[in-house]
Amino acid sequence: MSNVTQLKIEPKSDDITYAVKQLRIDQIRAFNFQPRKWFDEAEIRARAQSIKTVGQQAPVTVEPLAGDPDHDYELIDGESRLRSAKEAGLKTLWAAVRSVPFGSKVEKHLAALVANFNRSEHTPMEISDALVVQTTQGGLTRDQVAKALGRTESWVCFYLSLQKLIPEIQALMHPALPRKKRLAAHVAFEIARMTTEDQKQLLRYSSDRNGEMVLLRRKVRDMVKNRQDASEERQSRDSMPGPKYETNWTLEREARRQAMHTPNPTHVARLRAGIAEFRALLNR
Repeated sequence: MSNVTQLKIEPKSDDITYAVKQLRIDQIRAFNFQPRKWFDEAEIRARAQSIKTVGQQAPVTVEPLAGDPDHDYELIDGESRLRSAKEAGLKTLWAAVRSVPFGSKVEKHLAALVANFNRSEHTPMEISDALVVQTTQGGLTRDQVAKALGRTESWVCFYLSLQKLIPEIQALMHPALPRKKRLAAHVAFEIARMTTEDQKQLLRYSSDRNGEMVLLRRKVRDMVKNRQDASEERQSRDSMPGPKYETNWTLEREARRQAMHTPNPTHVARLRAGIAEFRALLNR
């Protein structure tokens, strides 16, 4: 049974408890399937200073670990706190130890995602990658993931669409970039609807202009407007009464077109005879 189904049917289990203990930091192993990949070093250092001053305010969450000779616990939630504690030089850390380990790393991935989501914002691509994990390896529907995160299904679809971006465009959303050279998620959603060739064109356009996002946003806006105008023009043309003309040129279609517009010799002869007769009548 998936984690989301458990949350839906049985939101609280009496079989699972958490005991807060003080553990040695070297006993805790980071979760290598953590959905959050990027951590702001400045934020880590600032939190480390805070821990030195006022101490640890919230425990991390861990589960018992078997089969690792170097560690006794694996982290579920609180990697940034763990990193800050190491930065602060602490030897021990308060941790809430889960009594029952998760059944799979995908379930644990979802727990880490839900725990972190509204507290420490993931990068757009971290959200997108995490949603891919849950909708593929986790076997969850988009609607189930949306409910688990407190979002809508359309929100999930928007972030999954970022997978269509070429890697170079994805990299432009990284929070380590200066703000004026960082691609906003709402602009990335529009770019994700474009072809690979159009995305490469935008990347060249951005590179030629020193990566200024203001200029790239204007270019994206113009391309979207042109696409909408072309779509409206096609719809207008298709809705007009009368025959629908083929727009794709081929040799056979061109031959038919020329045949339709080539004068018929018999008709030309009759027309000339009629003109001559008319002129004769005028000269009487």
